[in-house]
Amino acid sequence: ITAKRILGSSYTGSQPDHE
Repeated sequence: ITAKRILGSSYTGSQPDHE
């Protein structure tokens, strides 16, 4: 898992890669 996914999950809470 990448840091982007970890951080993204905080924003979207579902699909970090799919903002």
